[in-house]
Amino acid sequence: MQNFGLNDWLDISFIFQKNKSVTLVCNGIKNVTYFTEDLVDYTDAWLWLGCANNRWNVDGTLWRNFNGQIKDFAIFGKAFKDRELKCYFKSPQELNSKDFKPFCIMSSNNKTHYKIFDESGNGNHLCKTIYNTDGRNLLF
Repeated sequence: MQNFGLNDWLDISFIFQKNKSVTLVCNGIKNVTYFTEDLVDYTDAWLWLGCANNRWNVDGTLWRNFNGQIKDFAIFGKAFKDRELKCYFKSPQELNSKDFKPFCIMSSNNKTHYKIFDESGNGNHLCKTIYNTDGRNLLF
């Protein structure tokens, strides 16, 4: 097992096969979990990146937040082969074609204080969380 320090960059990928499995790939090391039952359908759910559900109406004990930096983020409509994963982490924009079915591609290069620009051309710009004075989310 490889140990990582607090300041190490990690290349992390999730490969989801509906009602079959999820594969976690971290710096080239794979771990597959197979599902034994059908999962809840989250088709119309919000996408949370870097945190769990921090909405005001959710029990605070369920809130979780990522403490670190996310350099690049993308969702594709196909599972990548090992060489494609390596290519993504070297140059994400090379995989921005119809062949790879991008849903969104976001990098730290194209962002404002409030949004991260979707470089895939699909318009799925990710809004950053804005808090009110009570510490509750106003914008996701």
